[in-house]
Amino acid sequence: MTTPTSGVMAAVFSADLSSQAVSIAPQNNNGINSFLLLFILVPENS
Repeated sequence: MTTPTSGVMAAVFSADLSSQAVSIAPQNNNGINSFLLLFILVPENS
């Protein structure tokens, strides 16, 4: 496979986190955005 697996995993992972975060804290938009950015950017930079 020559496809960027990390990119695909990040997309699926971020989508899953977004659905979970919205269901857990639907009113805390800023917290959700920071939470998602943390989990999206950290794996990309490591």
